Amino acid sequence: MAISKKEVEHIAHLARLDLKKGELIRFQKELGEVLAYVDKLKKLKLEAIPDDHELKNVFRNDQEEKKESQNLLLDDNLINGRLRVPLVFDDET
Repeated sequence: MAISKKEVEHIAHLARLDLKKGELIRFQKELGEVLAYVDKLKKLKLEAIPDDHELKNVFRNDQEEKKESQNLLLDDNLINGRLRVPLVFDDET
């Protein structure tokens, strides 16, 4: 399916693209190829393909979990009120 230069310019404007002349020609060709492929897909007879699979979502039951309080989790990692983290750099650097 052919797409006009004017249509490509309009699409570029909507997408806020500043296309140069060479890019405009390239995109005109590429978009035309994409649209031609979509036309091919539209012609497929998909009714003949059996729909044997059953789609269903798998959900787990929500279960309330007892959470440790933030303070209990942090107590072992606090030094003078500051969070202790693993060493990233050696003292020698």
